[in-house]
Amino acid sequence: MQSLSEGAFNDWRCRNPEVRGACHLPVFWRALSNAAFASCGNLVVYFLRTIVTLSVLVASAGSLANEPLDKFISFDDPYYCNPGKDLDALLRGLLRWEADGESYKGTLTIPPVPRAFRKQVQNPSLAVEGNRYLVTVPLKGTWQGLPLRSLLVVQWVESEGGLFLLFDAPVEAVRNAANRAGFRIPLTDSEYRDEGVMGVTVGIEDHDGTGALYCVDG
Repeated sequence: MQSLSEGAFNDWRCRNPEVRGACHLPVFWRALSNAAFASCGNLVVYFLRTIVTLSVLVASAGSLANEPLDKFISFDDPYYCNPGKDLDALLRGLLRWEADGESYKGTLTIPPVPRAFRKQVQNPSLAVEGNRYLVTVPLKGTWQGLPLRSLLVVQWVESEGGLFLLFDAPVEAVRNAANRAGFRIPLTDSEYRDEGVMGVTVGIEDHDGTGALYCVDG
C-alpha cells in the first residue's frame, strides 16, 4: 500500500466530510508554533539584554566603590576638623533654614557636588528628632583607602552641629586612616580641642559594628 505524503494526506482530510473540521488543525498548530517560537526568541533577546545591562550596572557600582573620595572629603586643618572648600559647601548646602514662629525649621535641599564626584554621592535623606536634624548622604568610594559608606551630618536648631564619616571598616582601621590624614586621634578615642569661640570634639567610635570618625562642635 502506497503511503500518502503529508500534503496529500491533508488534502484528503479536507475533502473528506467526516474529518473536514480537523483539516486546518495542522496549519493552526504550525502558526501557533511559529508565533510561540518568535515570542520565545524575543523573550530570550530581552532576557539577555537585561542580564548585560545589570552586569554593566553592577560592574559600574563596583568600580565606583573603589574610587577615592579624598579630594572631595578633605580637610584644610584635620586637627580642628576644618573642612575643605567642597566639603564645606556640601555641609552648608544640605539644609535650608526658614523662620518657624520663634524658632527655625530645616528643609532638605540638593547639595552642591563637584561634577567629578556626582556619581559617588547619592541622594541625601533627612530624619528629624525634636530639635535635632540628621542628614545621611550615602557615598560610594574610599577615603584613605578605606570603604566609605556614608556621611552623617547632625545639626541642632540654632545651635552646634557635627559630622560623622561612617566606614565599612573596623574602628582601629579608621583610627589609623584618620591619623594618616592628620587628625591625631588619641588612644582615649576622642579629644576636645579649643579653637577660640567654640571648640570641637574629634574622635572615633564603634557605629553598629564598624568604625566612624566624627567631629562635633562644643
